[in-house]
Amino acid sequence: LGECEGDCDSDDMCADDLVCHQRRYSEPVPGCYGDGVITDDYCTKRPYGWLWFIGNDLGKDAYGFCEADCDFDSDCRGDLVCHQRKLNEPVPGCDGEGYRVQDYCIYPGGTAPPTSMPLDARGTE
Repeated sequence: LGECEGDCDSDDMCADDLVCHQRRYSEPVPGCYGDGVITDDYCTKRPYGWLWFIGNDLGKDAYGFCEADCDFDSDCRGDLVCHQRKLNEPVPGCDGEGYRVQDYCIYPGGTAPPTSMPLDARGTE
C-alpha cells in the first residue's frame, strides 16, 4: 500500500519506508488529509515527535521518544522517562492526540536535551 492508503494491519503491508498507522477510531493520520474510514489503518511516513502506539508490555528499553505504552521509566530507551497520563492530556514534546490513557516515553522536561555547539574549522565555537 502507498502513502495514505489503507487498510493495513502491519508495516509489512506498506511500501518502502512507510509504516502502518494504527487507529482505534478516526484519529488523524500524520501526513494525510481527511478522516478516512473509521477504524481503518493507513500507511504513512512516521514523523519525528508524533505520538505512536507500538504495543503493550514490551518491556525494558522497548519504547523510543513519543512511543507508547510504557509503564515504567525502564521501559523507555536511554534517558527517556515514562510520562503517565490519566486521560488524554497532551504529552510534553510530542505531537498528535495518541490513545486515551496510553503512557508515552519523553525526554525529562519534555524536550530533547541541547547538543553541544559545533566547532568551526579553526576548532573554536
